[in-house]
Amino acid sequence: MFVADELSDDPVVAQALEAGVPVHIVSWQIVKAISDSVTPQGMIAVCDSPLKTLNDIVLSSGLAVVLAGVGDPGNVGTLIRTAAAAGADAVVLTEGSADPLNPKTARASAAALFGATLVADVSLAETERKLTELGYRLVGTDSEAPVSLYDEDLSGPVALVLGNESWGLPEDQVGLLATMVSIPMPGPVESLNVATAGSVVVFEILRQKGLGADGILRPQGGPGH
Repeated sequence: MFVADELSDDPVVAQALEAGVPVHIVSWQIVKAISDSVTPQGMIAVCDSPLKTLNDIVLSSGLAVVLAGVGDPGNVGTLIRTAAAAGADAVVLTEGSADPLNPKTARASAAALFGATLVADVSLAETERKLTELGYRLVGTDSEAPVSLYDEDLSGPVALVLGNESWGLPEDQVGLLATMVSIPMPGPVESLNVATAGSVVVFEILRQKGLGADGILRPQGGPGH
């Protein structure tokens, strides 16, 4: 870690030293020079990559999130944070998605990428094969899908697949999914931001799984429950 001198007494520094992390106390000028942020917070760390492989995914909560060509680092980071908050088993980024280790992605994830099973640079086809083998059903979103999110049974193991911000999922990739659902919108808007849409769907999946106010899943099954 590189820490601005005036933050040398911060509790984070003590925690880092206790964990055996080398800490270098430096000037603000050095912090600004090595940071890509206009207004750095005064601490910079070099970390091991958190990336895993498809073989590291274990079916547990019954929820996985697949980002298929989601290109904006802010959206990717927000969705990683959403998935982590939902206790998702994994977040998979297929080829063409933003780099999950991009500094903008890391900041948008609020460090959630370090606690998630995060897989990147794989094809949707190999992702579908692995997740199906594990027991997940792949469900995509499309504003024109005839089936409402709230009418589809999402209580079983589900891998939510979110496509590119501009063009969604190509037709050849849609064929890999079990079904497509839409988010009903009574207002005069054609679609939602992918991070917003993904968050809506993720927590509807958890609702159908029986998520209580205490954060514990108590399976009930089916839409409307």
